[in-house]
Amino acid sequence: MRYDDHPPTIKANIPTGSAGENAAGELVVRPGSVVHLDCIFYRKLGNPRWTWKKINNLTRSHPFGWALAREERLWRFRVSIFSIQARDEGEFTCTTPRGQTNSIRIVVQTIQCPLPPVIESPLIAVIEGNHAGQKAVYSCLDGFRLIGSNFSECLTSGAWSENKQPFCELIQCPYDMDGADPRLEFDFLNGVGYQAMVKFSCPPGYQLIGPTNATCQSSMNWFPSPPSCQVVECAELLPPLNGRIKESGSNHFVGDVVKFSCNRNFQLLGQSEISCMENGTWSFSAPQCQMFCSNPTSPASGYKIVPQKANYEVGANIQVLCDSGLKLQGRKWLTCQQDGSWSASIGICMNNF
Repeated sequence: MRYDDHPPTIKANIPTGSAGENAAGELVVRPGSVVHLDCIFYRKLGNPRWTWKKINNLTRSHPFGWALAREERLWRFRVSIFSIQARDEGEFTCTTPRGQTNSIRIVVQTIQCPLPPVIESPLIAVIEGNHAGQKAVYSCLDGFRLIGSNFSECLTSGAWSENKQPFCELIQCPYDMDGADPRLEFDFLNGVGYQAMVKFSCPPGYQLIGPTNATCQSSMNWFPSPPSCQVVECAELLPPLNGRIKESGSNHFVGDVVKFSCNRNFQLLGQSEISCMENGTWSFSAPQCQMFCSNPTSPASGYKIVPQKANYEVGANIQVLCDSGLKLQGRKWLTCQQDGSWSASIGICMNNF
């Protein structure tokens, strides 16, 4: 059987305007639309022929011929109806060189959809009209979110593409946050509505790990996710060289106090007690234990030491002075050495004769 022994296929293309098929199978076109009717037929087998029967006595001629585009001109024999009007209604028939036919019936009609319901705040609608192809676009005032479709179109069937009008829901974020640290504290600065802010904090002895605040989003969720509270712990301390820490464990939390002491013949340089603070640092640096020299003594009398102290730091110098009329036998200056001894023995003050 030859290709052209079958009725041709007709395809409608509406580059401008709108159209649709009704229950009777007719092509219902909005006035002013541009309609291209293509008779699908292989050009090398000859030229088909377009004819049309008018519904009324008004007539208008329409251009026809093979399509111009390269990918269409071998298969599409086209009749074009520009700015279609009611007088263009009728039955359009394509007939092949071997007499096979196919037809399409065109009805020109202004299709109207029912007017949308009255729009009330906080719903906002931008409505082009209620003719086929015209649209309604919906949105909400700030602080509300749209429930339903934000778009509806008047179809050629005379119905809107969305049969339910959307509505606006008040945006409110929850007062509790799923999965949040139970120790986390919340301060809702301006309620829980859209763009409201919550500030996070932790109880004493804990530090905040993560964001310090969050904002209520249109999704009715807080963003970013809540932080956590981590117990504050100060770094472990080692006993000073030639000293020790009194009653100290390996973990130190806020408020813990650590006491230091030194071995015999050593003195403490720094604070004897330091405490763990809320920021996780110690109130003072750990002290050191340093060797000291004791005040030199002698059974002889008639001298004095400057300066006069009970103990002296390593490197300290003292001066030995004799009373009037006495002369020092020994070194005038002594230095406290690293091992806690003086650089020389203290001298003797003797009569000067």
